[in-house]
Amino acid sequence: MALAVIVTWAIARPDGGTEGASGTGADGKHAGTPTATSSRSTSSSPSPEDAYTLVFKDKPLSLRAPAYNTGTHVDLDAPKLFPDGEIGQDDGMELTYQDWGDSDLRFLTPMGRSTGTTPEACSSGVDTDALPAAISADDLDAGKTLTKGMVLCTVTSDDNLAMLRITDVVPDTKQGLSSDMPDYVTTLTLWKSNK
Repeated sequence: MALAVIVTWAIARPDGGTEGASGTGADGKHAGTPTATSSRSTSSSPSPEDAYTLVFKDKPLSLRAPAYNTGTHVDLDAPKLFPDGEIGQDDGMELTYQDWGDSDLRFLTPMGRSTGTTPEACSSGVDTDALPAAISADDLDAGKTLTKGMVLCTVTSDDNLAMLRITDVVPDTKQGLSSDMPDYVTTLTLWKSNK
């Protein structure tokens, strides 16, 4: 009678396995021991490819040296240049190139150097290799701070990620009519953050 019960239980098991009287199944596992299943949990954070959406890529943007006693405000979100920008009227702008009392290139949002052209590298550059808030005309004229090939990144006033690649630096040719600040020829790429 006991043998008939064991055989019936082995045939009718819900997991379809067979098990002998010793309590060990055909797969060599102890009866009642659950088998491991492969189930990976998925993360709810976006993958690096999904963290940003491209708004536009490689738009030409030339930042010309300002004329004496003027300044150019730059809105990287638009993008748009305001060559006759008024002093102090720079809300929503990311930088000002000015030849007022203190001639300089002024970053109104933190600007960092990037080691690459992906949004992840760009964001890392803002966080880990930020430039000073202003670069003086003398340092710009020396051509050592901002050079051809450099990639600059910032989080804009609209909370987008902007990347400026300097494709050319054109030295000043006005010979003393203004401070000796160069023109910067750049391309601008903008990403919207999905975070």
